[in-house]
Amino acid sequence: MVKVILAFIFCSLSLHAKELKKTDYTVICYHDFIKNHDGNSYSVYIANLIEQFEYLKANYNVIGFEDVILANKGLKKLPPKAVVLTVDDGLKSFETIFLPLLKLYNFKATFAVVGKWSDEGKVSGYSAYNFKEPDIANWEQLKELSKSKLVQVVSHSYDLHNSVMFN
Repeated sequence: MVKVILAFIFCSLSLHAKELKKTDYTVICYHDFIKNHDGNSYSVYIANLIEQFEYLKANYNVIGFEDVILANKGLKKLPPKAVVLTVDDGLKSFETIFLPLLKLYNFKATFAVVGKWSDEGKVSGYSAYNFKEPDIANWEQLKELSKSKLVQVVSHSYDLHNSVMFN
């Protein structure tokens, strides 16, 4: 199902790209990444992520959200077919799977974390959904991630996702 949804997103990007203005951009939001079948079915497999990054590299310009802010202030022009990558929820798979690929492709991304989950080191209410509980990025890891020129760490709320399935 995830492949179908992502295929739809990328097809939509391709069809919509001709209609985009120079100031427009598209956002692709991810949540969790896995290397093999040990996660839940809503996670993106690393092999699929590599395919998506290859497609983006060949057809789009991946920019950081800070570029959008500067463009909105009139301080920068966005490239054609601009795409912003975001990853919600603060799961550790961002650091272990997504970040190495960002470095390899020299892409930027915004990492939006749920503060309470980083405080507690677990997802509130997650066990009710019968998935393997994911590892959460802790504050020390987030501090290190924020030093990267490829990553912008932002708040996705403090406790907005309490007992709500996020994928």
